[in-house]
This record gives sequence, C-alpha cells and structure tokens, in this order.
Amino acid sequence: MDYSKFTDDELLNLLYNEEDRLERVVVDEIVHRGDRFVPLLSEIVSNQFSWTKDSPGWWAVVHATNILGAIGTQPTVIPLLRAVRWADAYDCDWVTETLPSMFGRIGPMAIAPLKAVASDQTSGCFCRGMAMDGLAMIAWRHPETKKEISVFIHRIFKNEEDDEETRQSAGDVLLDLKCEEYKDDLLAFGKIEEDRKRSNQFYNAHFFPKDVERDLCYTEARIVGRERDWLTFYDTEEIQERQLRWKKDAVEEEKEKGVLLPETKIGRNEPCPCGSGKKYKKCCLGKV
Repeated sequence: MDYSKFTDDELLNLLYNEEDRLERVVVDEIVHRGDRFVPLLSEIVSNQFSWTKDSPGWWAVVHATNILGAIGTQPTVIPLLRAVRWADAYDCDWVTETLPSMFGRIGPMAIAPLKAVASDQTSGCFCRGMAMDGLAMIAWRHPETKKEISVFIHRIFKNEEDDEETRQSAGDVLLDLKCEEYKDDLLAFGKIEEDRKRSNQFYNAHFFPKDVERDLCYTEARIVGRERDWLTFYDTEEIQERQLRWKKDAVEEEKEKGVLLPETKIGRNEPCPCGSGKKYKKCCLGKV
C-alpha cells in the first residue's frame, strides 16, 4: 500500500487501530513528514487519557513516543519528557525501556530539559532516574558533553538532602560512564550500601565497593549494552513473535486459571479494561 498518498489524519488513525501490528512503512512515512506531525503526536503522549485507553487505542502512546524519538528534532524533546512522566505513572515498560536511547540519539539539545527533570525533586525518583539515564546516553554518544553531564550527576549524587533512590540512580550513572574521577565518593557510598544491606537483608542496595572496583575496570562503559533500537518494534519478525507470544500466554493463562479469557484478546501488558490504570496481567487477567 502506498502510504505516501494517505492524509495526516489517515496515518494518525492507524496508530490507534493497528495495535502492536503497525507496519514499519507507516512509521517511516510519518517520520518523513517530520515536524509537522510533532503537534499531533505530542497531543497523544501529553494526554493522560491516551495512556488509559482500552486496546487497540492504547497502543497509540507507544507508537507516538517511538515516532517522536525517530524524528528527534528540538520540538520533540518536551513531548518525550511528558511521555517519561506518564509512562512512569502507568508502568508502561514498552516506553520506559527505550526513552533513554531516544534522548541519546537526540543529543545535546536535550541536555537542559533533562537536567531540569533530574533536578526537580517533585518529579519522583523514577522520572529523575530516567532523565539521568537519558543524560548518560547523550554523554556516551557525544563524548564532548561527558564532563558537563558527569559534574551535574555527581552534584545530585553528593546531595545528602536528596532522596536515597535518586542518589543511587546518580551513582549508577557515574559507574555507567566510568567516571574514575569520582571513585573515592563511589567507594564510600558503596560501603554505606554494604553496611545497610548487612543490617537489613531487604534493603535494595545498588552497588558495593567491589562493584565499583570492577565496573571502573571495564574496557568499555557499562552503558554500551543498554542502548536500544526502538524501531525494531516494527520489524516483521518482531511483530510475528509478539502475536505468537500473546497466543501462547493466553493459552497458558486459560490452563492455569481454568476460565475463559475475554474475546477482545487483551495483551498482558496492555492497560486493564476495568480502568484501574494497571496492566491487564497485574489486574483482571484470569479473574472470572
């Protein structure tokens, strides 16, 4: 099908109707149209209701985020930061796993907005952590920015008035980037983490002194293996594998629970149709 002949509205409707089977050629056509599509995609990811829709409409937030990341111009940065907040609020790992890579591809123009989120103590530790991960990706892809970014991250790491989880995330980023200049601070923090873990086995420690020594000795930064090509989501093989996985999961759930699944064939990671905002697998899946 020649999607170049589709109007903008016709292409936009495909984001809502094709679930996770949207073709790559559709995505490429929207990316080709570029910034004129950004306001339309921004409206999708900025609207809380979009993140709570039933299937198939819910997938539009995933597609809109992916396409904004692929367009990757200055006007896409703010909508992507809004996607960070809503993806965190509604536990959308289809988005959270790839957003840092998107910011890495956008590059230095995203540094200032990401710093603003990472510094905002009202944003929540997960949003701030994702913003710092985005900064780490930029520093890795654009080495000339590493000094500026590492100094900023270290400032958060050393702020004892900040919350513990955010400081842990900051420390992880410094290790990701092999910031050897902060080795002593990382070792001291790792010792504190080790002592806390020793006194409380349920404490979620992020790294110990031995981890600091090991990670700083790696030939490459830890971050190398974390980059994601989010557009592989639209590869034919990926689409086929997902459909097989949904069918297999449905059969397994039916066997385990002994109940009929809804005819709508809701995906395990899609929002629950009851409107709770939780994923289907964590809410009504398997309930009569």
